[in-house]
Amino acid sequence: STIDINGSNQLEVKAGGMTNAQISPTARISRKKLAPFFIRMVSDDATVDAANDDVLLLDTTTSLNPAPAITLPTGIDDGTAFEFSGVKGGSVVFSLVPSGSDVLDVSCPSSVAQGNIVTLVYYSGAWYQM
Repeated sequence: STIDINGSNQLEVKAGGMTNAQISPTARISRKKLAPFFIRMVSDDATVDAANDDVLLLDTTTSLNPAPAITLPTGIDDGTAFEFSGVKGGSVVFSLVPSGSDVLDVSCPSSVAQGNIVTLVYYSGAWYQM
C-alpha cells in the first residue's frame, strides 16, 4: 500500500495500483483504516475488541454454546468497520449483537453462518452492512 497526494490535494490510499480511499488532508487518519489487519479466530461467545480486532473468523465447527453471540463494541468512532466470516465448514451460526443503545440497521444480517462474510460499519449509534 502507498499513500499519495493527488492533484486535488487529497490523500489517496493505494493497494496494488488501485485507489481504495480518498481522504481530505485535514481528515483524521486512524490505524484502523490501514493495513495490517488484526485477525482473530473465535469459536464461542466473544466481544469485539475495538482496538485489536478488524476481522473475526468464526469457527462454525464447534462451540460450547449452540448459538454463540458476537457482541459489537459501543462508543466507537463513526466509520469504524469490522468483518465477520463463517469458516471451517460447520453448522454453528453466530449471532451479531449490538451493545447498549446501539442497533443493527434493518438491512443488516443478525447472524453469520458457514461461508457467509458480513462487513459492518458503525455510524451514529447504528451498525450498517457494507
